[in-house]
Amino acid sequence: MMSAVSWISSMADLVAAEAELGQQVRLLDFEDLLLEPTATLGAIAPFLDHQADSTRIIEAWPEISSRYSKLPGTPYSAEQRRQRLLRAHKMFAREIGQALEWSRAQIDLTPAFSKLAAFLD
Repeated sequence: MMSAVSWISSMADLVAAEAELGQQVRLLDFEDLLLEPTATLGAIAPFLDHQADSTRIIEAWPEISSRYSKLPGTPYSAEQRRQRLLRAHKMFAREIGQALEWSRAQIDLTPAFSKLAAFLD
């Protein structure tokens, strides 16, 4: 459950920062970035006060997306990430299910966490 506690704490901080700072904070879903890099980066570019057209994003994306930041030098791709997540879901299905159930219960019990429910789906 420690991972679930850490996740709730981190996400609550992000949601609170967004509520407090409004337009100064932008949450970005990594899954969206991997699945739709041009649309996601194109949408966030103005927030960063950056000009980014789709051609430049498409040209830069292979270089950006092929590095694993947690282990430099290790090849990385959206497909490798998908495969790793599938293996983890199979290996730890029971534990993940319990953590999700516990997280949903905590969110239901704590009104301040209500916006976190959308991130569990």
